[in-house]
Amino acid sequence: MCLGVQTCCCGKDVRSVLCGSQESFETRYMCGGVCGRSLSCGQHRCNRPCHAGPCDECSLLPDRVTHCPCGKTALVDIPAAKPRRSCTDNIPTCQLTCLKLLQCGTAGKIYMLLVFAIFHVQTLMRKALNRQHFPT
Repeated sequence: MCLGVQTCCCGKDVRSVLCGSQESFETRYMCGGVCGRSLSCGQHRCNRPCHAGPCDECSLLPDRVTHCPCGKTALVDIPAAKPRRSCTDNIPTCQLTCLKLLQCGTAGKIYMLLVFAIFHVQTLMRKALNRQHFPT
């Protein structure tokens, strides 16, 4: 029985394969773990599952980040924002209320409370207007 050894695409894992099996004709395989190879920026690592071919470009590079973290404001529209020169520079914030849904659901709860409050105020205003008598 002949066994061959293969290395996964990210280089973190090896496996033994039986010579002549379907798997033995593959030069590399995907282990399913996080790739972890260094990105072209040299500062961050690939967080994709083990994959063939080159890793994606760093998503934090200045030319790829055009808006604040909440996505509401373009970085060029934030007055105090300093130009970003590398992927490790801070991403400026717009100071607006984000309202993105958090994993704990807080933003969604706040949104529902706001909707309820607006509805309640509108109802109170309608009732107040209906009670008023306007001169004819």
